[in-house]
Amino acid sequence: MNDDIVDLSSLDVTHDQLRMERLMREINRAAAPELERRALQSAPLSTLAEVWRWRRMLVAASALVSLVGGSAWLLGPQTNRPAGFSPASAEVAVALGVPNELLPYFETELPQ
Repeated sequence: MNDDIVDLSSLDVTHDQLRMERLMREINRAAAPELERRALQSAPLSTLAEVWRWRRMLVAASALVSLVGGSAWLLGPQTNRPAGFSPASAEVAVALGVPNELLPYFETELPQ
């Protein structure tokens, strides 16, 4: 442990009030452009601008919902489907981008 006394009088703000006020004005003047930029940046956006900022995530989410919904419809119960409709066809798998190595699994007949 260090028992030396450290002189902290230079940190006393009441010692030289004029110097402290001048220092605060200089700091505020130097920070003004950045504070103004941050104020403009954090201004509330319109709904359209907010959707535009989230567009990539919205596209990914809608693609995921479409894929899950389409898969559930294709592989779900076969009621109200046209005659000859085969949800497990290789054509559907190719359209969905399934690798060629997995296509034999889509050629099998699904249980009714």
